[in-house]
Amino acid sequence: MGPMSAHAFLRTDHVRTSCYLGMRDGIRLAIDILRPAAGGIVHDDPRPVIWIATKYQRARITASGQIETILARIPVLRTLLHAGYVIAVLDMRGSGASFGVMNGTDAPTDKVFRDDLHEVATWLNARPWCNGAIGMYGVSYVAGTQIAAAMSRPPGLRCIVPQQVTANSNRGLMKINGIQNVRFRDRRDTIMQRLNVERPAAPVDEDEDGMMLAAAVEEHRAQRASLQELVAETPKAEDRRQKEPAVSPWPAIAASGIAVFHWGSWRDLFPDETLKLYAMLRDTNPSRLVMGPWTHEAQERLDTPGLDIAGALRRWYDFWLKGEDDGYSSEPAVRYVMLRTSGDHAWREAAHWPPTIDGYAELAMSSGGLLCEGPGSGHTDYVVDQTVTTAPFATRYSMDRGEADFRAFDARAATFTTQPFTEDAEIVGAPTLDLWLCADAPDADVFAYLQVVEPDGASRTLTEGMMRASCRHDGTEPLTPDRPTKLRIGMLPTAVQVRAGECLRLAITGADGGVWDGLRRDPPRRLRLHHDRASPSKLILPFLQGEPPPVQHPCARRAANSIAIGASQHD
Repeated sequence: MGPMSAHAFLRTDHVRTSCYLGMRDGIRLAIDILRPAAGGIVHDDPRPVIWIATKYQRARITASGQIETILARIPVLRTLLHAGYVIAVLDMRGSGASFGVMNGTDAPTDKVFRDDLHEVATWLNARPWCNGAIGMYGVSYVAGTQIAAAMSRPPGLRCIVPQQVTANSNRGLMKINGIQNVRFRDRRDTIMQRLNVERPAAPVDEDEDGMMLAAAVEEHRAQRASLQELVAETPKAEDRRQKEPAVSPWPAIAASGIAVFHWGSWRDLFPDETLKLYAMLRDTNPSRLVMGPWTHEAQERLDTPGLDIAGALRRWYDFWLKGEDDGYSSEPAVRYVMLRTSGDHAWREAAHWPPTIDGYAELAMSSGGLLCEGPGSGHTDYVVDQTVTTAPFATRYSMDRGEADFRAFDARAATFTTQPFTEDAEIVGAPTLDLWLCADAPDADVFAYLQVVEPDGASRTLTEGMMRASCRHDGTEPLTPDRPTKLRIGMLPTAVQVRAGECLRLAITGADGGVWDGLRRDPPRRLRLHHDRASPSKLILPFLQGEPPPVQHPCARRAANSIAIGASQHD
């Protein structure tokens, strides 16, 4: 490990220094240290450290040639700096100004990255300006580096705040039930090429002529940058909905006892992963959970009505790193938002997740495009529209950019809609679709979207699920033409209030071009959706009606429950 450079980048509220740290194999990693200051004079007393380990550049050079630190991108870090924390930001191996290459997946839980993180944490813990208490922060991949660091149980690491996290590698990250998300794959490739090669990170202090940075970038050029290549090699075992990751992080983190503040979102790419991580660690590690309304990474803007994000994080770190209780112990274990189509979302509190629900309602698909209580009838024929796409619409994959009203999309789908609700009802959890399907081919893709239809006819997608029929079990099992086959399609979890006068809609397609890598055929596949008594296709919804009840009791789950939907007619 090299000494800190004597050169300092001064601001009135902090002093920035940067250097390279030598790893066990000779690879050098770039790190920034931002220390609280008054009038540009650094505070010399030992402080707790909040550490970010990223592949998205610890610092950048602006168009005007100035260094832009991570404080400009993540405002909450400046709040924490002002609260007396040292901020440390690391470029991971093979990224930013760090040397080396990422391995095939660039998954932070791989051993080489875990070992790097353990060495860096050990170095931080030994600095004279560190008081021996380290916390971590970050979203997405940077949440994954926290998981990896906690697995290695380095000295001084007391708490982490993984936000919108997945424990799976990038190869399995967005492959769901056999279908690959090409929008995520291509966007990721573009971003990493830009950050690691085309617009490299800021050099460290000692690299005054930029030659060390140039050498690091040359090493980055040699690594495999294309997720598309990696996806082609993805074994079925890395499908996100089918298997745990090859190296499970849960036992090591549970054994560490490190406190975990889980942050997720109903509009995120993987809300299920946040809830799974919380469920696995809540009994072994001090844990808190927040589930918000954001898309991926959007909570870092700190502008969420009803939730003081900066305050919640500061109280968390103060408790675990300073031993100060400024209201932390009186806060609820779980906060989650109840989404509403009007946008006036409501925050709820609970002592655990999931909250106690009223029961499950089964809504049957039926002839005439109905979604109703009671048995369905008949079948629906659908010719797959291979050009249909959610790309222009507001979804979790477009970061809610695009048209919010899905009516134009629904016109090209097979849809099933309830009568208007006669009173408010709340869905909390993961809906499930049991779909009986026939196809004129040995395989078919199914995309299912759960929507709220407003009184004026506008439809808004709440959540979705998808499946390649041959991947309905662990192996590859082709369909038998003209024989109904049951697919159980799990949707991503959500929490939404359906208000009186609104309807629920299920929209089903056989493609989502430009977003998911679907099967194509000329002529297009023909699907038959069965929904009679012998093959009862149905949507299963977890309903929570009214305010959450006291939550010291275990979660009670009853059989299918009646909900207040207007009467419908079906044969």
